[in-house]
Amino acid sequence: MKCQPDFYENIKSQDILWFVSQLNNKSICEKLLKSSFMVSDVDGSLTDAGVYVSADGEGGRNFSTIDGYVVQHAISSGLTIALVSGKYNLSTRIRGLRLGIPDELCIAGVKDKVNLINNLCEKYKLSFSQILVFGDDYLDTKIKKDIPEIIFACPLNAPFYFYHMADLVLPKPGGQHAFRLLVDLVLYVQKKHFAQDIISQALKVYKV
Repeated sequence: MKCQPDFYENIKSQDILWFVSQLNNKSICEKLLKSSFMVSDVDGSLTDAGVYVSADGEGGRNFSTIDGYVVQHAISSGLTIALVSGKYNLSTRIRGLRLGIPDELCIAGVKDKVNLINNLCEKYKLSFSQILVFGDDYLDTKIKKDIPEIIFACPLNAPFYFYHMADLVLPKPGGQHAFRLLVDLVLYVQKKHFAQDIISQALKVYKV
């Protein structure tokens, strides 16, 4: 049994409207077509910023399996993904390795992310315009401030005063699949998404 049109109208979400608005933004799409290296912050971006703490000290973090699913497909499509945390923690390395991210790109305890971006560009022979940074706080926005050529995206939970610095503000908070939506957009624009045809059909069905 097919769903009625009013059903689709009722389930239109901010995700769908945001996705379409980016597809209609020629400038954003041109930038995303160049993206080949994604650098993601961890706390507050891939997680909800919560940290488990016990009498023995700081524990693990809560990652989204939905984000993780798309990471593996992004890597297989040719995108390089690095996890970069300003705070030293084993969670970043463990999570990254399980998703197939090389050990050298699971980086924790980085206080100067601008310098790191410069080093990555030199090592991997990248231009700044090929870098997409996803982050929620000052260390991440400082990259955009110092290197305007990079693409900067932030989750909804980032402090409001960083929004104007972002090329993309996701309609979801970190840890609640914001990264998934961002990677979905990148892969779809580049025509590399594992569900490319399904997304195209959905956009027609929702009539947005």
